[in-house]
Amino acid sequence: MNRFFEILVMAACVVSCGKSLEVKVSNHSLFDRTEVVEVEASAVESFGGGFAVKDAEGNAIPWQLTHDGKLLFLSCVKAGASSIYKITGGKPA
Repeated sequence: MNRFFEILVMAACVVSCGKSLEVKVSNHSLFDRTEVVEVEASAVESFGGGFAVKDAEGNAIPWQLTHDGKLLFLSCVKAGASSIYKITGGKPA
């Protein structure tokens, strides 16, 4: 079970960039992945109630805040690649 979990997990790294956050999601597996990314909601508190999650092309991505303080959104990453998602102030999808 542990090995299975390690294969499924994508690494997410949150970097503060002024008025936005960037989340880099890497897929080290040999096939394309679509996974839920989890970020601490405290990382987006500075945006107040309004923020948007966008993919590398600038498309808004739906997100959800959980009762235990997590921001969740779907990430699609090609095999052996990385994708960057940007969290900025604005209207949510």
